Amino acid sequence: MKIFLYIFQFLIVSMTFNLNENQDENYVPDEKTAIKVAEAIWIPIYGEKVLDKKPFKATISEDGTIWTVKGTVPKGMLGGFPIIEIRKSDCKIIKVFHSK
Repeated sequence: MKIFLYIFQFLIVSMTFNLNENQDENYVPDEKTAIKVAEAIWIPIYGEKVLDKKPFKATISEDGTIWTVKGTVPKGMLGGFPIIEIRKSDCKIIKVFHSK
């Protein structure tokens, strides 16, 4: 049931961007939005435990077209973190994976 809630939340976020006609195809305009999209995708895939990988950091590619959002691993802890690539212009998810 939770997965449907997260998918619904993601769709609402996506539709909100579609309602703004003056956005000039800038559906993921900033770091904060990129992180929210990442969370909406990661939680159904990895579960709530993915939130343990905060803080999430978002960076934009050199050409300004792709957001990369990564989790972090606390010092002294072993394990990987989630990574996602999101196209800025249309919110398309390019890649989702988890480091080792």
